[in-house]
Amino acid sequence: MIGIRTDANGIIAMGHLMRCMSIARQLAKRQQKVIFFISENDSEKLIIDNGFQCICLNNRYNEKEAETDAMLELIQKYRIEKMIVDSYEVTKQYLEKLREAAYLIYIDDINAFKYPVDMLINYSFNTTDEVYRSRSYDTGRTRMLLGAEYVPLREEFGGEAIAIKKRAESLFITTGGTDEFDMITDIVCGLNQSDCRDMKKYIVAGKFYKYKDKLEELRRQDSNIEFYMDIPDIDKVMRKGDIAISAGGTTLAELCSCGIPTICFTMADNQLAGVTEYAKAGLMYYVGDIRGEGAKNAVVRKIVYYVNELREQYDIRAEMGTKAKSAIDGNGAERIAQQVMKVISPL
Repeated sequence: MIGIRTDANGIIAMGHLMRCMSIARQLAKRQQKVIFFISENDSEKLIIDNGFQCICLNNRYNEKEAETDAMLELIQKYRIEKMIVDSYEVTKQYLEKLREAAYLIYIDDINAFKYPVDMLINYSFNTTDEVYRSRSYDTGRTRMLLGAEYVPLREEFGGEAIAIKKRAESLFITTGGTDEFDMITDIVCGLNQSDCRDMKKYIVAGKFYKYKDKLEELRRQDSNIEFYMDIPDIDKVMRKGDIAISAGGTTLAELCSCGIPTICFTMADNQLAGVTEYAKAGLMYYVGDIRGEGAKNAVVRKIVYYVNELREQYDIRAEMGTKAKSAIDGNGAERIAQQVMKVISPL
């Protein structure tokens, strides 16, 4: 049995859960039994609807050490041999205890401390072991899966890239699972005050989006807006966009795998490193972080500027799309599952 310990809620959004679900599907295809452990029941139905067993701990997602004894009992009860953990709230002590009970795999992108784990996954673009060198890992004890070849996307993202049009006519807009800063409506308002107001706008908001009523009002005023919320097949809507506008996170990897020219911004610390690397490689335009006084308005202005520029620049969009698709092929979850399967648990 393989266990997965992760969470999703209105504060941390859906990213951790969705990437774990992608890995779980690949493990299930290989006849592995997978069970999820979560703090709150916000995501319980989604996990069960996808065919996985789920245990809700009924505790606070950001107090991991308080659940240590409960998790150790559950690992023993369900005979968990391998445990995948995906959470920023872990501590060294928490991981050490879990490692004593099961082969421990951790998904990281912030390098907060030296993780006492058996396998470390960091799929951030251009990540190498140099990131972790200062932590003095024993590579004989900790297997590292690093870089974009391990981005854990759903199988749907392994298909062909979109066709690049001579003139861009549509936009795909998202901020991921949440939108704490009400960025989507600001982007739409900015676009509608520009020369690209006539472009079709496909907007996808996540399960915990709080400004649905506000966006619905904008949609009633603008026939070019199509609004989707918490949909299971985001790839289908994503591919309708000739240009994408997105916050950082795994969504950017999904856009790359679809070959969609992208304008991106950040609104959380863990997004900064990955987005910067995407931009350096010429895969997308990075227009800044929206936090801080005046930053949000500045980012919106840059988004509008680049949409207007890219709309007519076929060659630039074609080059961005080709580079993006070449960088991320969409098969990372399969590669992770293969590596997890190779592990023979000593327990």
